Amino acid sequence: MLAGLGLGLALAAPAFAQGTNPYDLELGAGESRARIDQNSITADLAGKGRDSSASSGDWRGAAYKLFCGYQLNRNFALEAV
Repeated sequence: MLAGLGLGLALAAPAFAQGTNPYDLELGAGESRARIDQNSITADLAGKGRDSSASSGDWRGAAYKLFCGYQLNRNFALEAV
């Protein structure tokens, strides 16, 4: 988690620079986690007459996000993720 925070601060540093370029490109990285209640899903499917295969209910992995934007003026900008 601390490594992700350090990486985020390092990548965000250029955002504080006062340049004249209206375009912005940033990369975010971190850890993703999902915990799925497999028992609830299996019970719901069984109630509908369906079957499910067993799977793990805890997933972890890396997550990445790319931000790009354009500054319209000093107060407004457009950004896409």
